[in-house]
Amino acid sequence: MTRLWRSSVGRFELWHPDAEMIAPGGLRGDRDFAVRGMSGGLSAGVGQRLLNVAAADDLLIWEVELISPPDDPAHCPPGAVWLQTLRGGRVSRLKLFHPAVELPVG
Repeated sequence: MTRLWRSSVGRFELWHPDAEMIAPGGLRGDRDFAVRGMSGGLSAGVGQRLLNVAAADDLLIWEVELISPPDDPAHCPPGAVWLQTLRGGRVSRLKLFHPAVELPVG
């Protein structure tokens, strides 16, 4: 997944020109905002491991494990879900979720 993520960063042909990203917490931006976020993660040494994929004609969902860099193990939450709305096979909207972390009981 990290290879896929690296190869898609900055590949604007995969995104509609008017694509929107909605980050956790509701922060919104355009495709440049999305690429800056992805590039920042890569620069910090964050990796991703693809866990599950669901797809339809107009929807693509990736569930990923986020892998923090060894020198900053708390850099990112342990996972993410990428909800991608497609139009003509290109991303028109990306909503990123970080699932709640379950704390051990007891």
